[in-house]
Amino acid sequence: MKTETQQTFLPDWTVPPGSMLEEKIADMGLTVELMAERTELTLLEARQLLEGEMPLTEAIAVRLEKLTGIRQEVWIGWEQTYRDDLIRLSAAE
Repeated sequence: MKTETQQTFLPDWTVPPGSMLEEKIADMGLTVELMAERTELTLLEARQLLEGEMPLTEAIAVRLEKLTGIRQEVWIGWEQTYRDDLIRLSAAE
């Protein structure tokens, strides 16, 4: 009997959830300024969120769900994966 080995793909890069947010707001025809206003963030906070410099908290995830229609659990999941990947990548250096 042949057994299959499952391999996990672990890239040497990661993408912040802000990257997905940036694409979504562009698809919605929104600017970063409008996204910031509608999510009650300063423009600086919005830009930091898009770059992955500011953590995407549960409170922000709730606001993003209202703005984008993407469930807050999805935003939190993307954030957790991103932060886990950052730790993994820094450990590999």
